[in-house]
Amino acid sequence: MKTVITKHPRGPFHVVHFSEELPLLPIESRDIWSRDRKRFGRASDLDTIAIEMATINRGRFHQEILDGKAIYHDYLIDLSTIRGLELIYRSGRYQIDVLTGWCFDPKVVCRNVACVVHQHFYSDSELQIDIRLSKKASHRGDTHEHV
Repeated sequence: MKTVITKHPRGPFHVVHFSEELPLLPIESRDIWSRDRKRFGRASDLDTIAIEMATINRGRFHQEILDGKAIYHDYLIDLSTIRGLELIYRSGRYQIDVLTGWCFDPKVVCRNVACVVHQHFYSDSELQIDIRLSKKASHRGDTHEHV
């Protein structure tokens, strides 16, 4: 599985792009700062989110999961306990957009997000991480590693 970590073009966010499909998180992609917006972070109700994930991904995630609630709950616990991860503000089929704490290295936090996804859904494959945080458009990447 290949992942590419980039800086979001707008705002203080980073994006972890994946070459393989992800299960959807039930969070909304509206205005990040809206009080009504669903977010995912340490304070989220993981039981409720796991149930919603099992519902929205049933028949849609290419890896059919029999006990979706339990599998997704474990995944959410591992995501929510990543040191330095403030919140996931958007998630799609092939990317997760994250906000990291100011005192944490976004490369490390995003790498840990990629490792959690890999561990839970693609552990049989090799994890390749390409970090592209350089401001130079022609720069291919700051770091390239295999995990």
